[in-house]
Amino acid sequence: MIFQEEDRKRLQAALAGRFGGSDAPGLAKLLSRCMQGEFLRYEEIDPDCPDRDDHILTLFEERVLLPVQRGSGSSWGEKSLRLEPDEPYCIPRVARSMVAFGARAGRFDTKRALFDTFSQSGSEQAASLARLISGSLGHARSRRMEAGLLAPLARSMGLDLDLHDAVDQYVIHGILSPCKGVSQASGLAWYEINGCLYWERGAKR
Repeated sequence: MIFQEEDRKRLQAALAGRFGGSDAPGLAKLLSRCMQGEFLRYEEIDPDCPDRDDHILTLFEERVLLPVQRGSGSSWGEKSLRLEPDEPYCIPRVARSMVAFGARAGRFDTKRALFDTFSQSGSEQAASLARLISGSLGHARSRRMEAGLLAPLARSMGLDLDLHDAVDQYVIHGILSPCKGVSQASGLAWYEINGCLYWERGAKR
C-alpha cells in the first residue's frame, strides 16, 4: 500500500487520539513507510528522526512492529528487539488493516479492522470471527485473555465456530499470541492481545 500525503495526515490525526500530538507525526511517518512492503529494515526508517528508536519501541510494545528473525519461538514475548542496521521488522496483518483504515478515515475502528483482516484472507466466517474476538476485549486483563473465555462468549452470541480453528486464525493474523510462561505455570491457555485493537478506545493509559 502506497500512502499519499493526505493518507499520512489522516493516519496522524487518528494516532494523535491515542498517543498524543507530539508523537503522532513520527509514528504516522514510520507506519506509512512500513506499509509500503512486507518487511522494513532499521536503516530504512527515517534516519533523520531523533525519536526514531522511541517510535520503534512504542510500536513494538503495541505489537504493531515486530522483529522478523529474533527469538526461539513464535510468541511475541519470545521476540528480542534490536535497534541496529539490517534488523528486519514486519507489521502483523491485523495491524495493517487497522493502519490502513486509519489512513482512509482519520480514525480507528476495531471491528472494521478485524473484519477486513479476515475477509481479505478469504474467510467465509469473517464476520463471526471478528465479532467473537471483538467481544472478548472487554473481558481481558492487561491485554491478556484465557482461551476458555471464548466458548461461553461464542454461545452467548449464537456463533457457530470451531474454536480451535478460530484461535489458530487469531494467531496467524497477529491478533493473539501465546503467553508461554503464564500458560505453563497456570496450566491454562493464556494469550496476549495485539495492542492495536485498543486504539479505537482513545488515549493510552
